[in-house]
Amino acid sequence: ADAIILGPGSLYTSIIPNILVKGVPEAIKESKGIKIYIANVMTQPGETDGFNVSDHIKSIYEHGDIGKLDFVFANNKDILDEKLGKKYHDMNQWEVKIDHDNLKRSEFELIEGDFILPSEKSVRHDADKLSKRLMEIILEKTLAYDKKRILEYVILSDKLKIKEKFQKEGK
Repeated sequence: ADAIILGPGSLYTSIIPNILVKGVPEAIKESKGIKIYIANVMTQPGETDGFNVSDHIKSIYEHGDIGKLDFVFANNKDILDEKLGKKYHDMNQWEVKIDHDNLKRSEFELIEGDFILPSEKSVRHDADKLSKRLMEIILEKTLAYDKKRILEYVILSDKLKIKEKFQKEGK
């Protein structure tokens, strides 16, 4: 694999169960692909109450020897809609904060950005924003350095540029 992506998803019911399966952590650790974790946007009541980004990573490392992560994606955009924010806070769900002080010692590169989909009903990752940034990193860190696959890199890169152009033009 060029990349192994953990997330987005519930830390204890989607991410960690996968690394508890016999052979999976070993396969992830042995892979030459870059390893990426996408931190949740919101905490989950009874599961990740009070968790910051570093708490998510610590839990992953405690549950499976997957080797070091190369990149961690974390949303840094606040929920701007007060009504939506109140809805989540009333359910004891809060934004997963990026705790820079704890993350400074980490071996991975932290990718911060606006990765949420504006919505009046829920706070979710924006698949387009997230996949675009993921593809940029994967292309830059893997395909661009493999001369045998340079054509694949050029084609994927052009597709991303064309899609971005159409989105800007509203087509």
